[in-house]
Amino acid sequence: MKRLILISVITTILALTSLANASLVALDRDNAFIYDTDLDITWYNNILTYRTWVGAMQWAASLTVANTVAGSWSLPTTEGTTSVTPPISTSYDGSTPIGYNNTSSKLGHLYYTELNNKAPISSTGQAQSGYGLNYIGPFWLYGSFAGLLKGSYWTSTPQSSLQYIEHNGVQYPQGNVWIFDFSDGFQNYTSLGDPTCYQTALALAYHEGRVGAPVPVPAAAWLFGTGLLSLFGIRKKIRK
Repeated sequence: MKRLILISVITTILALTSLANASLVALDRDNAFIYDTDLDITWYNNILTYRTWVGAMQWAASLTVANTVAGSWSLPTTEGTTSVTPPISTSYDGSTPIGYNNTSSKLGHLYYTELNNKAPISSTGQAQSGYGLNYIGPFWLYGSFAGLLKGSYWTSTPQSSLQYIEHNGVQYPQGNVWIFDFSDGFQNYTSLGDPTCYQTALALAYHEGRVGAPVPVPAAAWLFGTGLLSLFGIRKKIRK
């Protein structure tokens, strides 16, 4: 019986500490900074709002959180698209930039590889249930219900060279930009719209490398384990 209690305590502690060894590691106790050990980048887990692409780009570039400097954060990129020209075929196996199960982009890697979410169609072309943003991992904010949301997210990658037009004395970009939809894992590009009716989407910012330091096992977890060990010791002493 004593051995079973001790094994249970050790298993509980190991289970709690093993969370820090996952591919996504919270770097602070509020889960504001999530480190991806695969890509060696840090995500900024903020309260999400809809922004225009220009607004999202400016917001990310202006971040100075966690003792970082302005210009060190940016919107995620969509890799593997620079040499692609329309028309682009849609794929379900990630072989083209448009479609499902594409993990070459940073948002695709996050949605599929790190969070283990599904698309409506598998990489082999089979319909599958349980698709969509069902798992958010450490992307929740302490003290609130905020976290990753279903919807389209901007990237910093234009589908082709952007053109600029002047509106009320301001230069506005025109063209298409890659987006990733966390509602079902579909990657595509969309038009920015015109200056009088710009499209909006959600935005996540990332920083190259690790920002801050890994979070140690929460004190409550260690107190829980220590308390059980203490009770085990007291019980042993009483029996003697």
